[in-house]
Amino acid sequence: MKSRILLVLLIGAGLAGIAGLLHALPDGEPAKAAVARAAEDEAAKTSDTGSQSEQNAQKTATSESGSKLAPWEAKMPQPDEEQLKSEGVPEKEKQLVYSLSPWTANEKEPYGGTFVPKSEKVFYLLADHDSLVNPVRTEVYYWPITQEYMADWFGYREDVPGKLEILQDGKVIKTLEKVKYAYKYGGDDWTAPPTLLVGEEALREYEAYNKATDEYYKAMTKYYEEYDAWNRYMEKLIKRVQETGKPAKPEEIPEAPKQPEPPKIYVTEPTEAFLVNLPAGEYEIRTVDEKGKVVPGSEKKLVVVAPRRRGIGYVIVPESEWTQPFTSEDTTQLLYTYGSRTLYLGVFDELEYNRYAYTRLTQVHVPLAGKGTETAWQWVQTKELTDVKLQLVKDGNVVQELVRQPFYVKQTPGYALGYEIIPFDENDPAMQGQQPTLWGFKVVVPEGEGYQIRVVDAKGNVLPTSVRDIRSVGRPDPWALYAISLFPLAVGAIVYSLRRSRMRRRVPVGVEL
Repeated sequence: MKSRILLVLLIGAGLAGIAGLLHALPDGEPAKAAVARAAEDEAAKTSDTGSQSEQNAQKTATSESGSKLAPWEAKMPQPDEEQLKSEGVPEKEKQLVYSLSPWTANEKEPYGGTFVPKSEKVFYLLADHDSLVNPVRTEVYYWPITQEYMADWFGYREDVPGKLEILQDGKVIKTLEKVKYAYKYGGDDWTAPPTLLVGEEALREYEAYNKATDEYYKAMTKYYEEYDAWNRYMEKLIKRVQETGKPAKPEEIPEAPKQPEPPKIYVTEPTEAFLVNLPAGEYEIRTVDEKGKVVPGSEKKLVVVAPRRRGIGYVIVPESEWTQPFTSEDTTQLLYTYGSRTLYLGVFDELEYNRYAYTRLTQVHVPLAGKGTETAWQWVQTKELTDVKLQLVKDGNVVQELVRQPFYVKQTPGYALGYEIIPFDENDPAMQGQQPTLWGFKVVVPEGEGYQIRVVDAKGNVLPTSVRDIRSVGRPDPWALYAISLFPLAVGAIVYSLRRSRMRRRVPVGVEL
């Protein structure tokens, strides 16, 4: 009953509201017209709101950097400048920096890459070798995630013209002009490190590379034409054989055209930089314009470092773990083996540099790189020695004398995982089209004490820094391990039995002794 009364009251209130609305309409305006006009007003408001939203979407259709957004991105609310800064978008600053390609002394990667931002006042180079230095204006920003400065080379880059002055003790000792340079890759081995080409040689090699590339593309065009003609001829010949049932004569079947080989080299386009080659010491450098005035922001301190000493290092590949090689860089480092082991050794010439200077050599843009290693030293393997022999010595007598040779890692057939390392033979059908997996000296170290390895040159002279002592750890007897683990139990059993034997037996009550 109460619910019915409440429903009647609500209906009545609704009718009263409608009546009030109709009473408030202008004189002579029908209710239907008023409702229609209200609907039009609401539609206009919606249209205005929609057009405003479209304008906002158009405004946000481009990012802060001016790049266009995807349609689905344009409909999303875009962050303002403050939000972008708080979300990790770095603030760029145009700076004059020195782009560096320093020589690293490493045969596999002879040239590194870094740059000297405005905040860094000192950079390092290695003595008595060519390194590339180029002043450039670009946009630089600091990336806090990796704690390094980064340059937007593709967004903005402007080479700074002029000359490079090198000073020592406040006096100009050298004035350098920019030279053309390029890198040459390939040849007989594409995995070989690049060669630095300078001056006329760079231009000549780049021209030869372009010529070889053009000839290759012309040869490929001719090849496709000849192959198409050969393919059409073979289709007609096959169709004739199918229709007549008579096989074609051997002289009617031409050989398919051979695809030309691509160029075996790649040469980068020559560009310009200063070629710096200095003895060890401390210098100042600066860039001067055509009028001899110092370019603002170009003055830096240059430290050129030399190696402390030279030596012979090894890269050692155990046969049982050929994917996990390790190095031996000093005569004080002993080599430990477990029983009789087979090792594959690579021999390298090496140099020892200050660790901090060598780290900063290729990481000037990382402010914290090398911190704490100012008094440490680091060996750098420079060149692999291929014209030497390796000797295994026991008690001063040569046990084995080995030469460097290629090896191939062959996977064992079947479901079981495994492999074997065998000498590489290019005439073996199983190795056709393959490359050696590794090069080195195969050394079988017997179990025992008193063994050494050393390197001798072509004249048989022992290289003193190549001597390494080998300590062979014998295989322990498993029964000895079991005996050691059971010894405490045996001692406990003996002690327990002795104590039991010394205890008086308890006599039952009522029994006469």
